[in-house]
Amino acid sequence: MKTSEKIGVALSMATLLSFAAMAGDPPKMDTNGDGMISASEHAAASQKMFDAMDANKDGNVSAAEMDAHHQARMSEGKTTMSMSSADKIKSKDTNGDGMLSAAENAAGAQRNFDAMDTNHDGNLSTSEVKAGHDAMVSKDK
Repeated sequence: MKTSEKIGVALSMATLLSFAAMAGDPPKMDTNGDGMISASEHAAASQKMFDAMDANKDGNVSAAEMDAHHQARMSEGKTTMSMSSADKIKSKDTNGDGMLSAAENAAGAQRNFDAMDTNHDGNLSTSEVKAGHDAMVSKDK
């Protein structure tokens, strides 16, 4: 797996794990209760996280907005991601403006979902989520 793909998987896992912390626990991401996270559930979680970070509601997330959001989450003990906000944005910022637009976030979330969906069934199983988490943790070390 290329470094950019590893970063993408790590970011997607960070999104999933941060959303899980906000929502209470991972099963709450599984909105239809089938034991899997579908592409649409993943996209909704990613959009919810994006909206929470977009403090000025301009449709873009800056590194400063992301930093502020992550600081608040860390103070609550709800996130532990160590990658810088600038690096997180850079991995999805296709136009190079240093900001993450809603469209870039959605496209990046889809790429990340596809990378984690190792059996290509359109859903993330518990084992695929765990493997993505383990890859993120090993990358952060």
